[in-house]
Amino acid sequence: MMNTFISGERQYGFVSKFNYVREAGTCGEQRAAETILQELKKENSDAQIRTEKFSFFAPQIKRSFFEVTAPYHKVYEACTFGFCANTDENGLEADFVYLENADDINMKQANGKIVMLNNYMSRTMLEKLVKAGALGFVSFSGTPIDTGKKRLPTSKNLGQSKTLAEIPGTCIHFVDAAEIVEKGALRVRMICEQTLVEKTSQNICARIEGSDKSDDILTVTAHYDSVPQGPGAYDNMAGCAIVMELFLYFCEHKPRRTIDFVFFGAEETGMHGSKEYVNSLTKKEKDNIVLMINIDSILAGDNLYLYGGRINDKGVVKDVEAVNKAFEIAKKANLPMQL
Repeated sequence: MMNTFISGERQYGFVSKFNYVREAGTCGEQRAAETILQELKKENSDAQIRTEKFSFFAPQIKRSFFEVTAPYHKVYEACTFGFCANTDENGLEADFVYLENADDINMKQANGKIVMLNNYMSRTMLEKLVKAGALGFVSFSGTPIDTGKKRLPTSKNLGQSKTLAEIPGTCIHFVDAAEIVEKGALRVRMICEQTLVEKTSQNICARIEGSDKSDDILTVTAHYDSVPQGPGAYDNMAGCAIVMELFLYFCEHKPRRTIDFVFFGAEETGMHGSKEYVNSLTKKEKDNIVLMINIDSILAGDNLYLYGGRINDKGVVKDVEAVNKAFEIAKKANLPMQL
């Protein structure tokens, strides 16, 4: 009965096996999937273990360039924003404007310009820029205190699509963005070139059937892929270690309800794995899911952060009863928790 208790030492050993980049659709992610599968199968249990392979599209960046041409000249390190339109080989040059937010008044300044917007860039936000007549956009990443490799812009993507968006976009570092605004940039030029390639990923699922309430399904999930910039120990292999540890525990302690332990692939590129998992379920299984616990970004600080809700026809809404129960459990365990 070696798995009777939850083991932090065993979790640390699990995380140590994944000290490499696991970007979605790469051999690194495939290697991680095979390791997780081996770990699940080492436990001689009656758990139903399966993989769910799926394909998705990802941007392959070929050229990225960004410069201020007036009233001063400087070239800045840039990264083409994934799934955005390409410029021609000479790039796109236009007047520049910085907008603090995307309200209607600010958006009136976007027409015919390349826009730097202090908002999270999504497809919805891009549609607002297109409607306002923007020719392109500049996003930014990082913090004012970044140094070394962190001083480089981080690659970003719009939501998943099989086609490129209407206008080009690029990403620069926060420090450079601040300089551009402070120096009063009026005109900029950007070059963006990318193609979309189809890639393959997979979920790894282990189901332990419940005893007397087996129709009810609990799901415990975490993603195992990482961003291109690093191996992601806390985001999110530490979360996977917890899922694995819970799997080992319930292999020896038969649950009353059925539990799905799911390791998602390709989450960082648009939550492809979780969508694939939902699509793989039968209607009865979907109707019978009574609780889903997703574990992400563990070890990111001294507090646990809870995002609790109930799914209905309007999406995910806050479930006060469930949230209060979670806080009650955390308090008994002397764990600080915040919403």
